[in-house]
Formats: sequence, C-alpha cells, structure tokens
Amino acid sequence: SGAAVDGAASSGATGSGAAADGAAASGATGSGAAAGGTAAGGATGGDAAGGAFQPARCPQCVSVEAARESFVESCLAHLNSALELAAERCGALTTLLREVDDERDMLVCERDALVQERDVLARE
Repeated sequence: SGAAVDGAASSGATGSGAAADGAAASGATGSGAAAGGTAAGGATGGDAAGGAFQPARCPQCVSVEAARESFVESCLAHLNSALELAAERCGALTTLLREVDDERDMLVCERDALVQERDVLARE
C-alpha cells in the first residue's frame, strides 16, 4: 500500500493507497484513489483526464512531503557521519597495517642476520 505514480499517501493508510494522480489521506481504508479520483479522506487527485496531482492544494499532503524530506535529510546526515567515521577508521587501519608490515620486514631482516650468523658459527 502507500503511494503509486504521482500519488501521495500519509502514514496510516491501509489498503492499496493512492493510484496514478490520486492521494490517500491519513487513516484511509479501502482502495484509495484511482486515476483522477478522490481518496477516502477527501483529497482530490487530479481531473477526469488524469491531470497531475498538486500537493500544494492539500495541506495534509504538504505536511507529509515536508516530513518525508526532513526524514531523508536526517538519514543522509546520519549516513554522512557514518561514512566519515568509517573513513577515519580505514585510515587508522591502513596506518596500522603499514606499521605491521614494517615490523615484519624488520623481523625478516633480523631472522636473515641470525641465519647467517648461525651458518658462520657452524662452519667454525
């Protein structure tokens, strides 16, 4: 349920919601609005020829649209924060991996030196 093509449905709509160029009001039940029809809550959805729905005419739809935009902006801000944190952690992990790689290289050099020293002592 909810909104379909060019329709808007507020939360609480049950049933099929709004169809093309229609709108369903909060708490609407049943099939909602068909093309150019009227929702159970009384929001008109365009003319008989299927004209575009104008949310500015329906205060409830304007409110729903504003709430949706606010929610999307909030989600985007949260995702941006999470991405920044992930980037910081990736940077720290990259630095740590470089340090581990450097430490490994030093241990390999020390091992090679010890092997050479052992070979020299074995020959003597």
